[in-house]
Amino acid sequence: MDSSPVIVVDDDPLALKALDRTLGGAGYETRCYLEPHEALGFIESLGPSVIISDYMMPKMDGIAFLQRARTCAPHATRILCTAAEDFHVAQHAVNPSLPT
Repeated sequence: MDSSPVIVVDDDPLALKALDRTLGGAGYETRCYLEPHEALGFIESLGPSVIISDYMMPKMDGIAFLQRARTCAPHATRILCTAAEDFHVAQHAVNPSLPT
């Protein structure tokens, strides 16, 4: 298994714990953050293979976070998780240049 960590960002501590437990149980090393800005401070030095982010967070949404994370870790796979049932959220995540 890849030794680089999976970074998980979610403002909900229970969701963060559930993802940490699930990924850890599958053998992945995880680094979990409640604040996107805090995670950004560590991404470059950690060299993650995967970055998972919640969409709806109060200080920075998941799309903005993953766009910034891409500059720090361009080879990492980025995954956006959301409970939003709005198609426009998914469309904007894939095509951020489209009008919202």
